[in-house]
Amino acid sequence: MIYPPAKSYSCFIEGDYPLEVFKTNVNNGKKICIIKDSFGDAFATWAVNNYEEVYVIDYRMFNGGTYGDYGSGKNDFKISDFYNFVKFDDLVIISYPVTVSTGSSVQLLTKMVN
Repeated sequence: MIYPPAKSYSCFIEGDYPLEVFKTNVNNGKKICIIKDSFGDAFATWAVNNYEEVYVIDYRMFNGGTYGDYGSGKNDFKISDFYNFVKFDDLVIISYPVTVSTGSSVQLLTKMVN
């Protein structure tokens, strides 16, 4: 989960990907879904110590988002569909405050819930 040679947020979960799944040895039966930008990478490291399954989703890479080299935002993602598939217990949406105040970020997050 923590990769010390990397710089900045990349040291947590080794960077940003559309979807990451961590199955841990916590054995409490709890699942969490984290919808995030890079700011949420550090939070994900806390989650793997407290949940049996951790799903980390970068909202910028779905529903028309153009961040990163993975999928270029062409795939649709709906939180409700993902919940029906995984049945997670907790949902956290975490983003850098300045980023989430921009129109494009709000649009991407809105598309996930509509």
